[in-house]
Amino acid sequence: MKEDEKFYRRLAKVIKEERTKQNLTIKELAKRANLSSITISDIENNKSRPYISTLLKINDGLNFPPQKIYSLV
Repeated sequence: MKEDEKFYRRLAKVIKEERTKQNLTIKELAKRANLSSITISDIENNKSRPYISTLLKINDGLNFPPQKIYSLV
């Protein structure tokens, strides 16, 4: 498996874990992040590789300090 594939798998896992830790549904996180539920679902299921701008919105939606999501991956 290539390094970028590993990164996106870890990223998907981290986003889902952090969302569920906060007892958020996909729909709730999507609303907080100003994204669609499909976008969140596709990222969590490793069907989509998000842009940095999308990751920053998810980071904000999870109420993380700036760029925390990157440190978790």
